[in-house]
Amino acid sequence: MDHVLPEAVSYVLEVCGVLDGIEAQIFDANRRLKAQQLGELKLRNSNEEPTENDLLREELYYWAKILSDELAAPLNPFSERYRGRGGAAGSTPVSHPAR
Repeated sequence: MDHVLPEAVSYVLEVCGVLDGIEAQIFDANRRLKAQQLGELKLRNSNEEPTENDLLREELYYWAKILSDELAAPLNPFSERYRGRGGAAGSTPVSHPAR
């Protein structure tokens, strides 16, 4: 944080707090992955609607991009956490024609 403007430090710390809170929610949500609804039991991924965990991970990515922008530091392009999302590089599968 040596390169963050003094007037931006409190905002950066606030965003870090939000990210920490979302990570805690994801940890808690992992305990509830087996079922989405009781009654007529609806198992996770039994339909196409996003789960609580999916939504939290989207929120985490949103706030990580805000922090990335504030710090002028790109997201780690090799991070599994952001794989397949805009702004994070990854290896692109290449298929070669059979010889």
